Amino acid sequence: MLGRLFKYEIKATSKILVPIYIAFIAITAISRISIELQVDKNSPLYFISDIGFLIFMLSAMTIFVATAIVIVWRFYRNTSSDEGYLLFTLPVKTDYIIISEFLCAFLWSIVMSVVVVIGIFLMIFNSNVGGITINFPYFKEFFSSLNFDGGKVIFIMLLDMTISTLAEIMAIYCAISLASLFKKYRLMLSVLFYIGLVIITNTLDILVIRIITHNFIPQTETISETYDTATFAEAWNSLIVPSLVSEQVIIDLIFLITITVVEYFIVRKILRKHLNIC
Repeated sequence: MLGRLFKYEIKATSKILVPIYIAFIAITAISRISIELQVDKNSPLYFISDIGFLIFMLSAMTIFVATAIVIVWRFYRNTSSDEGYLLFTLPVKTDYIIISEFLCAFLWSIVMSVVVVIGIFLMIFNSNVGGITINFPYFKEFFSSLNFDGGKVIFIMLLDMTISTLAEIMAIYCAISLASLFKKYRLMLSVLFYIGLVIITNTLDILVIRIITHNFIPQTETISETYDTATFAEAWNSLIVPSLVSEQVIIDLIFLITITVVEYFIVRKILRKHLNIC
């Protein structure tokens, strides 16, 4: 049944999101063509290149907002509006409903990220940025100069992005579920609850990290190097890599997982015991 619910959610959301993503790629291609026209600076049509880049940025923001709206609206409609009656009359566990919505939202978040990366790649590939030609030889030389610490950094970055995305989605679901306990102003209350959850979780996260690192983790001196005098590769090797493989990052990930699990059980309890669809 979980598979059927997930398939249904994917089918329903893909009708909206897939055309938007395809349109983004098409707009990106057109924007790149407008930039490649290389209109003379003295020509009255020189603004076309700037407009092409502006349209690309606006379209990238649009697919981010569109994905977020679809994720929020699907969960709100299925759990807090009268259209959710049919869903909760089905002989399925509440956990399946939450997980199917959750996995669908996460999948579209990944797809959106991939589409944006593809769009950025199309915009910058084989173009001159700050006197540097962005092409495959450049990427090969660039990555060879970075210290990946045996792949550990890439793994931690992907893990951090994954857990952060899951935590963000569950925070949205928790805020909507808390707002569903009230009969009026649910959308406004969802926003307020979400802001409150973000403030509380971020405050607790900072406190937990500071308490643990101060009392249980030996303090070490960090290498001071500014980004003004260092290349990105040098800054990556001396600043970014040590910070990503530090104990603070591991503590933060464990905290995010804990908060996500707690919020999941809050959502689960509300939908099972205090379902208030109207």
